[in-house]
Amino acid sequence: MEYRENFQSYLDAISKPGLPGGGSVVSLLFCLGVSLIQMAVSFSEKADERDFLRKVWEELEESKRVVFPYIDKDGKIFQASLREKEKRKKRRFIQELNKMIFDIGENCNKILLIAKKIKGEIKKSIISDFYIGMKIIEVVIEGCLLNLQANGCLFGLREEEKEARLNAYLEEFKKWLKF
Repeated sequence: MEYRENFQSYLDAISKPGLPGGGSVVSLLFCLGVSLIQMAVSFSEKADERDFLRKVWEELEESKRVVFPYIDKDGKIFQASLREKEKRKKRRFIQELNKMIFDIGENCNKILLIAKKIKGEIKKSIISDFYIGMKIIEVVIEGCLLNLQANGCLFGLREEEKEARLNAYLEEFKKWLKF
């Protein structure tokens, strides 16, 4: 009985409004995934490739700098949208949330392009961290698509059409991951 009560209080605690939602979580995951990729780059640096890998590391860092503020910003905007009564203002909040999600997706695309360039330079002893980072980026892409769906970005389509379109986007992103 005690375990059940503890678990129920845990569920109650994490279900309270004001806690980070999907956009905050995909932002945080993005930063974690990029950090793992950066670690793999750092440990793979060779003297003759130092400038190239350092430049790559900075490109990764720049993407993290763009997305990191979204961790808190998403939750604040979402809370404001829930409090707003006027539909037009509420729609503006949702558009702002969607813009952040698209921005995260665009940065995921940058990471995928960078990863294709550097995969062969990553040391075998740390390649698993690189791949874990890439898997996290895959989860971020799926999370972005689910957030857009939840925010009603693809409104006007029947549920089956939404699902088909989201799956098509996801399959396209997965092609990138098979490098």
